Amino acid sequence: MVLLLVWLIFGILAVELFGGKFYSCTPSTLDFSMAPGRNDAEKCVAAGGAWTNAPESFDNIFLSMRSLFICGTLNGWVSIMLNACDVTEVDQSPKRNASEYNALFFLVFIMIGSFFLVSLLLAVIFDNFIKLQDEVLGIGMLTDQQKAWIHLQLNIIRIKPRLLPLPPSLRQMKSKNNQPKRITFIPGLFNRTKRRREDKGPLTTLFFKM
Repeated sequence: MVLLLVWLIFGILAVELFGGKFYSCTPSTLDFSMAPGRNDAEKCVAAGGAWTNAPESFDNIFLSMRSLFICGTLNGWVSIMLNACDVTEVDQSPKRNASEYNALFFLVFIMIGSFFLVSLLLAVIFDNFIKLQDEVLGIGMLTDQQKAWIHLQLNIIRIKPRLLPLPPSLRQMKSKNNQPKRITFIPGLFNRTKRRREDKGPLTTLFFKM
């Protein structure tokens, strides 16, 4: 409601400032300065031209709100502002930068009606979303501290441990421990063991019958 009220105020102000002033003679190359008439509109028609309005104008509150909506979307607002900077009087042809201070109206509207109020609208929507989420979780009647504690517990549950890589020193030690151990054979020791077995004679194998 606040957003619509502010836009309505700017719409009424735009009708007072720019109502009936966005007209121009078509074609624009037509020279009607010597044609009979009390103003440029009559001279344009007398010279065979057409006195037409701009696609976006502020002649009434409905057209004004439509033009402000286009400005609020930040799409095509520059052309509307430039037309407003060229206006002179009702039934008079526009002149380039004849009313360049009219650009302040559009700059103020975009700052207040577009950025600030849209941000306010998003904040209200986000606040209602948080309230609805609290009601779904069953914590709508709790205090802020209790809600913060519950949200903290939920965040702790969602947190998963993260595996950190081992430092290079520990990684090298682990790789050394996993390597198979080598057995070193001593040729002299093997020969002495063989001679002892030959001196003792053949080995006797005992079989036990169960």
